[in-house]
Amino acid sequence: MKNTGFLIVALMFTACTSAKTPEELQGKEGDIRCQPTSIPPPVDYQPETLPLLCIHASIDALSDKVQQSTDVSGDILFTKSCLDFDIPDNLQFVIGAQISEGFSGSDNQDLRLPLPSAIDIRDYAEVPPGASLPENIEIPDEQALLVGKLTRFKGVTYLKLVNIANIRSAGGQSYLETLTQVAQDNMSDYMRVDGPGVYALFLAKTPLAYISGRVSRDQAATPNALVISQDGTFLSLTNQQGQYTIAAAKGQGAIAAYDLDTGAHGEKVLPIEEAGSINPKTNELVQTPATQKALPDLDDLNLTGVDIDLNTPTASMTETNLNFESSNLGSWDLLGNGSVLSEKVASVFPDSPETYYAFLSTGSGALGGIASGLTRDFEIPDGVTKMGVEYNFVSQEYPGWVNSQYNDMFYILIGGERVFLHRETVNDNAGSWLDFYQTLGNVTESNASGNGVEQKFGGKVGTRTKIFDIARCSGQRTRVIFAVSDLGDTIYDTAALINRIWFE
Repeated sequence: MKNTGFLIVALMFTACTSAKTPEELQGKEGDIRCQPTSIPPPVDYQPETLPLLCIHASIDALSDKVQQSTDVSGDILFTKSCLDFDIPDNLQFVIGAQISEGFSGSDNQDLRLPLPSAIDIRDYAEVPPGASLPENIEIPDEQALLVGKLTRFKGVTYLKLVNIANIRSAGGQSYLETLTQVAQDNMSDYMRVDGPGVYALFLAKTPLAYISGRVSRDQAATPNALVISQDGTFLSLTNQQGQYTIAAAKGQGAIAAYDLDTGAHGEKVLPIEEAGSINPKTNELVQTPATQKALPDLDDLNLTGVDIDLNTPTASMTETNLNFESSNLGSWDLLGNGSVLSEKVASVFPDSPETYYAFLSTGSGALGGIASGLTRDFEIPDGVTKMGVEYNFVSQEYPGWVNSQYNDMFYILIGGERVFLHRETVNDNAGSWLDFYQTLGNVTESNASGNGVEQKFGGKVGTRTKIFDIARCSGQRTRVIFAVSDLGDTIYDTAALINRIWFE
């Protein structure tokens, strides 16, 4: 079995001629949003007042329960309402700390907090009327916890991953203790408690991968670059060597990086699998670059190198070829495996007057053996408010592996965005697949077997049309990215067929 690799989808950035407000930049899935040439930096969250029902106690008052090796003072926060943060479903709030201005902020700072079950908060803090005491949280002995610093970026609160904690015991009490220096040496300089602010510790309900790497532009390290996980939970910054560390949830993930000074942008999409998973197709261990190992000792933390290159698009649209009828890719830039085909067009686009379509495959020739992308910059004409795409989606995962972890994906991105413009997977289409069982492109080189998919795509979703609102970038340049990616392994191939795009 091949080792599952990962994809650099594109070096993406939307160069718009006018900057937008943070609110306009947020948007939602289906929007195309403009990006300014510089990006406001994230700001650590500093709440002016605590919520009425927030239960808190001073660290000084808990000095007999909290071991500190350095000068730290502030409040322990016992309810998630203290955070003013919409906690993702895959994280459970454990305890927080509001660190005061007296914090030294020196390198290698550590922080030890008592578990909620280790003390009776009523002995140290007044419980507001109507408030409920924090629940005791059962934490497995080898479970690592995330330490996140609440940080605002473009009007949204993120967790800046500053450390990882484990349970320690001392004097008959249980504590959450941040990583040792040995483990921190394997991470970026930002993996530490780094000054006053609001910190929170979370238990991960689902497996997380801790990903590290280097951000660069023209082969030179990019310090102080912003790195964000695709699900919009975690945020990090690179050190002077361009190194970063961030967390990402299990599944199909993406890591985006931005140069705050120039707006240059890069992104990688990669599968994140749970350690020890068995591939039932081969009965072998799943091997992906962002697998979380068991953590009996956090000094052995497994960090996977995921390097990101930054680019600002410079190409201009010199000819149309929006329906690929030139029989070649023309101004489209290809990453991985792709081509322009006319074979079996009546089977994949039966009502289309066009002869040719673009073919993107996760098979032979894909980057890392896992994914391929097609990108292009467009000068969106004044007055144009919509972009349409006509496509089909085919896969060897049908019929045998629908509703499994082999959830291959087709997606559309807009350069500079951290939200998919469109995304659909093999499992999303469960119940909608149509029998196909035909050969297209490089599927003849696939290693798939069984279920009648040898050298054939087993299923197709049929011709589909999506219309996207692009009014916000009317008259400006934007980059469009189409891509496909394997998830779980590289054995069974998936492809996107793009018949045409248009503006209206």
